[in-house]
Amino acid sequence: MNSVDEIQRAAQVIKQGGIVAYPTEAVFGIGCDPLNEQALLRIISLKARDPKKGLILVGGTIEHIKPFVDLTKVPQAVLAQINSVWPGPYTYVMPASDLASYFLKGGRSTIAVRVSAHSAVQQICAQTNGAIVSTSCNVSGESPLKTAQEVEKKFGASLDYIVHLSVGNQEKPTEIRDALTGKILRKG
Repeated sequence: MNSVDEIQRAAQVIKQGGIVAYPTEAVFGIGCDPLNEQALLRIISLKARDPKKGLILVGGTIEHIKPFVDLTKVPQAVLAQINSVWPGPYTYVMPASDLASYFLKGGRSTIAVRVSAHSAVQQICAQTNGAIVSTSCNVSGESPLKTAQEVEKKFGASLDYIVHLSVGNQEKPTEIRDALTGKILRKG
């Protein structure tokens, strides 16, 4: 399958309520439609993840993530700084909108979001016409997986589709910052 077919198939599976493993800047991510609670619960279960941790959303553009955040609560200077580094390997924790479910927020009033610079993520989001969930492809506490082959070996039939493209050249998972305080929550 060529890369266009890989992306189209991933987007189709997500739109149909499935979960997909796909490459990001540094590692493989597991994603789904952020509005599909059944798919969110499958991801949390598959990863053996504490639901209180919440999940990251990625978009190909800021328009993809806008429905899930309340940008009116983010100072203009902070938004300008965020826009200067997006698309890129920076995740920001922002005030969540009412559209963001408990499982996305981990029960908090905030949600972690990123506009990705990885072409596969951008293309999947363009074809699904929105943000997708992006949590590292691993069992909680284990190292994130970096190749489609590792993903197949670890998760195989537990996933609905695996995109067979390469991760970006970033060494570590993305940095996470609090958009309101600027505090670094996870070093990149």
